[in-house]
Amino acid sequence: MISQKPKAQASSKSVRDPFTAVPGFSALYETRNKKLGAFAIRLISGDICLFSPLPDLTEQIKASLQRLGGVSILFAPNHYHNKGLCLYSEAFPSAKLVAAAAAIPRLKKVTGLSFAPVNELVGKLPDNITLLEPEGLKTGENWLRIREKEKTAWIVVDAFRGAETPQSEPTAPQLLKNFPKYGLADRGRYVKWGEQQVRLDRPTTLLSCHGQAIHDAMLPEKLLDLILSL
Repeated sequence: MISQKPKAQASSKSVRDPFTAVPGFSALYETRNKKLGAFAIRLISGDICLFSPLPDLTEQIKASLQRLGGVSILFAPNHYHNKGLCLYSEAFPSAKLVAAAAAIPRLKKVTGLSFAPVNELVGKLPDNITLLEPEGLKTGENWLRIREKEKTAWIVVDAFRGAETPQSEPTAPQLLKNFPKYGLADRGRYVKWGEQQVRLDRPTTLLSCHGQAIHDAMLPEKLLDLILSL
């Protein structure tokens, strides 16, 4: 009787790292859970600023952030994106929470956490990353602008969205449905600021907390159309 060799155990499939590099931009990473996204930005110090923590925290996400350098700043980009803050603050107890002054009162009420002014990021971000504070909003929303070679990316929150999945339409940016009602405080002021900022920055990539990334040479014109339609 011929003895059979034991069957080789099936090799375990490699687990996809939750945070993946954003193409074309060094030291910038993103992760998505269903329709929401969060962004990890490597600071000058080498550790991570986490922009808009997701409402859940898995061991895989935590390990991914540790591999990137560990989280030293948790950035609440407006007063609505608050559901993950307590989880991440507990997981990274030495991380400082930052937010815009207009967002801090509601954030403190909802989470019970303490927040430092977002301006504390200045001097910690790489030279090619700039904090943007849109005017005319009531949510304390902040964006980030990243310049790298000939590319410029905007990281935005509730003002714009991309497609819900990589395969779905539209691939052009859209206004988040509730943004005009819940985001705008002064339409004229926001439209004026937004139009000037688009013309100044000419972003080629839109990274939104809502929907997939958009890389498009015609992105400035599409964003202008949306802003002027408000």
